[in-house]
Amino acid sequence: MTDSLARQAGAALRWRAVGLAGSRAIALIRTLILARLLVPDDFGLLAVGVVTIEFLLSLTDFGLRPALVQLPSPTKSQLDSAWTVGLLRALVIAGLVMILAPLIAATFAEPRAVNVIRLLALGPVLNATRSARTTELTRALSFRSLTAIGLTSALVHTAVAIGLASSLGVWALVAGVLAGVLAGSLVSYRVAPYRPHLVIDRAAVAPLYRFGRWIFASGVIAVLAELVLQAVISRRLGTVQLGLYFLAARLAFLPNQVVTDAVSKVAFPVHVRLQEHPERAASAFGKSLTGMWALLVPTYLVLVVLTPALVEELLGPRWIGSTPVIQILALAGIAGVVADATIPLLKGRGHTRGLVLLYAVRSAVILALVWTLAGRFGIVGAAVAWVVAEIAAQLCCFFMVRSLVPRPFEGLASPTLATTAAGVFGALTSVLLQGVLAGPAGVLIAAATGLAAAGLCLYTLDRVFGLGMAGDLVEIYPGVSVLLRRGS
Repeated sequence: MTDSLARQAGAALRWRAVGLAGSRAIALIRTLILARLLVPDDFGLLAVGVVTIEFLLSLTDFGLRPALVQLPSPTKSQLDSAWTVGLLRALVIAGLVMILAPLIAATFAEPRAVNVIRLLALGPVLNATRSARTTELTRALSFRSLTAIGLTSALVHTAVAIGLASSLGVWALVAGVLAGVLAGSLVSYRVAPYRPHLVIDRAAVAPLYRFGRWIFASGVIAVLAELVLQAVISRRLGTVQLGLYFLAARLAFLPNQVVTDAVSKVAFPVHVRLQEHPERAASAFGKSLTGMWALLVPTYLVLVVLTPALVEELLGPRWIGSTPVIQILALAGIAGVVADATIPLLKGRGHTRGLVLLYAVRSAVILALVWTLAGRFGIVGAAVAWVVAEIAAQLCCFFMVRSLVPRPFEGLASPTLATTAAGVFGALTSVLLQGVLAGPAGVLIAAATGLAAAGLCLYTLDRVFGLGMAGDLVEIYPGVSVLLRRGS
C-alpha cells in the first residue's frame, strides 16, 4: 500500500470506527434498556419480520451500489438508474409482503406477526430513497461525512423505540426501525447532495449488473440460511425461544460488526485500487486480518466468561436462557474473522463468484444441521449449527485467498498465538475481578479491566518478541498510534 493511500485509508478508518463505535454503542444501550422494558416474545415477533424483509431484499439486491463503488467515475445516468432500480425493487417487495404476510407468518407458525411484517415492509422503501452519491463518498474514502448518517439513524431509532416501549410493546420496536431508516435517508442528502430522476438506462446499468449479479447470488444464499434457522426455531420452539436467540445473536455479533464493518468498508475500496498489485493486496489483507484478530479475540474471550453475570445483572432473569447461546455464538464470531477479512478482498479484486461459494458452504452446513440440532438441544443446538458452518466457511476462505494473492498468511502465526494468549490473560483477569465486584457496575468494570489487561499483555508480547504488530495496528487502526508512542 502506498503512503498516500495508507494515509487516506487510515483517516477513513478512523472516521468509520468513530461512526460504528458510536452507532453500535447506542444500539447496545438500546438493546439493554428494551430488554428490561419488553419480553422475549416481543423480540421474537420482531425477528420474524426482520428476517423476512432481509430475505426478500436479498432476492432483489442486484449489487448496484457496490458496483458503483467499483467504477472510477460513475455517470449521472448510472447513478439515476441504480437509484431507480433500487426504489422499484423496494416497492415491489413492499407490495409482495403486504399480500404474502399471512403465508409468511404461517411459515413461522406465528399468526400475530402478520401486521408486524407488513409495517416493516416500509423500511426497504425508505432506505431505497437514500442518496446514490453516498457511493462516491465510499470510493473516495470520505467516511467523515458518512458517519453522520449512521449516528443519526441510531439515535432516532433508539429514542423512538425506548420512548414508545412502555405503551406499545413490539410496535415500539417496529416504529424505531422505521424512524431510524427514515432519518438516515434524510441525512444522506445533506452529506451527499443529489437530485434523483426516475431513469433506467440499460446501457448505463449493464456493467453494474455484470459486477452485481454475484453480489446478488451471495446475498440470497447468505440470508436464506438465517431465514431457515429462525423459521425452524419459531416452528419447533416458539417465538419466546426465537426472541431469546434473536437478542443473543444481536449481542454476540455486536463486537464482530463494529470491527469488521469498520475495516471491510475501508478495505473494499483499498483492494479496488490494488487490483494490479497482488503483493500489496496480500500485505493489506494480512494487516486487516491481524488487526481484526487482535481486537476481536480478547473481546470475545472476555464476553464468554462474563456472559452469565452480564445476562443476570444487565438483562434480567427472563433472559437467562440466552446465556449459553451468547457464549456459543461468540465462538462463531472468533471463527468468522478470516471470512470478514476475505470478503472485501474478493469484492475489491472482482472475484465476486467466490462470495457465492463462501456463503453456499456456510448455508449448506446450517441447513443440514439446524433441524436436528434445534429439535434435540433447542436454541443452543441452533447456535452450534452456526459455529460449525462458520468453521467450514473459514476453510473455504483459506484456499480462496491463497489463489488470489501471494503468501497471504505468511508471518501471521506468531501474532495469532500472541493475541490468543493475551485474550486468555484478559479473560482470566475479568473472571477474578468479577468474583470480587458485584452488580451491573462490577460486570462493566471487570470487562473493561480484562480488555485493558489483554491489550497490555499483547503490547508486551509484541515488544519482547519483536512481532511487528504495533506497526500493523497503527496502519489499520490509526487512533492507537498516540498510545503506542506514549508507551515507547
